[in-house]
Amino acid sequence: MGNMHRILWFDQEVRSNHFPNCTQFAQHFELSTRQANRDIEYMVNSLGAPLQYDAKKRGYRYTDATFALPSTYITEELRRTLAFLSHRYENYNYGGYDEYHAKLPIMMQISDLFRRLSDEQELKSPQIPAYEINGEIIDIANQLSMAIQNNQVLTIQYDGMEGEETHTFHPYKLCYKQYVDYVNGWCEQEEQQKLLRLDRILRLERAGGVFRLHNEQTAAYGSSNLPVQPFTAIITFLDSKPSEAWREYNLMEQEDSVFTIQFTDVSLLVDHLMSTRDWAMIMKPKWLRDKVMARCEEITLKLSKQEACR
Repeated sequence: MGNMHRILWFDQEVRSNHFPNCTQFAQHFELSTRQANRDIEYMVNSLGAPLQYDAKKRGYRYTDATFALPSTYITEELRRTLAFLSHRYENYNYGGYDEYHAKLPIMMQISDLFRRLSDEQELKSPQIPAYEINGEIIDIANQLSMAIQNNQVLTIQYDGMEGEETHTFHPYKLCYKQYVDYVNGWCEQEEQQKLLRLDRILRLERAGGVFRLHNEQTAAYGSSNLPVQPFTAIITFLDSKPSEAWREYNLMEQEDSVFTIQFTDVSLLVDHLMSTRDWAMIMKPKWLRDKVMARCEEITLKLSKQEACR
């Protein structure tokens, strides 16, 4: 919280009956009066300071002399975590339609609480990162968020299905699907939009070239917060319960080793099925079996071509 030292100074001036005002505040720290006013608003709205402007003294005073500033210093890492929590609760969209609308009011209240705690004026950007609470994801999400805001092209080293991949990537938006964080953007190598998992990004750096925003991006990834009706698959597993690799999916046990799985992104589930070994059979739907079969045939064809070139 970069304004904490300023708030402490202002608090001390008020307690000393110096009746500081916005102009004095700005001059002391060489700020704009607008920024000084934001700090005062933050004290009132987020810290609960009982500040009142005294017209006779032309400055602020406390209406309650017993007020004390919170003793907890919010670090930058904690501020980012609170921003994340605010974003997650604001964009809550799991469960059915009725459940969504029943929980929406309390989710908005929680979101507002975390937003105020994390310093409201710094959360105005539409590109608020969504990230898991660990250091590596936080760092990657912040780098991507800056690249999105500045329309930068990136070179991304990515842990893909067949090993390390290099993508020249135009990032559009950070998003959250099936409890995993992704960046949506345009991949030059594949000449199409692509979702990259943040936890599989190994390295990223700014690349040359002009940032391009393709027309289909807006239609494909709109801002609607209404829940999407998920697909349902029935899958038999080798063991009685799926492994931890499936914790990001909504699974319901039908009988021993047989589970229904709800999902919204078909390609992500196909990728997941290709990368795990603990399932035995896709019972339903048939089109999902066909897609996995087509992916296997594609890989087999690539391997056959490699053998022929030896």
